[in-house]
Amino acid sequence: MTALRRIALAAFLALVLSACGNEGETDDTQRDAETGEITESGQLGAFVLSVGDCLRGNTVGEVSGFEGVPCAEEHESEVYHLFNSTSVVFPGEEALTELAGETCLAEFTDYVGIEYAASMTYDISWLIPTEDSWELGDDREIVCLLTPFEADTLVGSGKGAAT
Repeated sequence: MTALRRIALAAFLALVLSACGNEGETDDTQRDAETGEITESGQLGAFVLSVGDCLRGNTVGEVSGFEGVPCAEEHESEVYHLFNSTSVVFPGEEALTELAGETCLAEFTDYVGIEYAASMTYDISWLIPTEDSWELGDDREIVCLLTPFEADTLVGSGKGAAT
């Protein structure tokens, strides 16, 4: 699959982030005190994600949380970059998707250690705020995710993997 087709697929699968009640704030994982890495699985809300978190669960459509797992266990995605939109008003899903695609693509190499087009292991996707989470929850965060390129799951962290 060409890099442009992979980017188009990632854009097509642009993820939408929303919180339902307090689920978005939950972090029932156990973490290493020094590194912050997840050491024991638990529920992990969409608004408390950290770079390096490995996730199991649905990342398509409106989501409020995941199962956070140690990266050594099978998982469907890994958070590799977080940033906030600087727009004052909700710019629309298309504009947020474009911003997410550009920024997540630009940040891929620094995290994985290889250019996106050269990776045969990782694809990218993202979570973006919904209009409701933007207006009601002041949600501006965009979450960049590593996802499997051709496999169903990942094992191990993509940080510095250069694959």
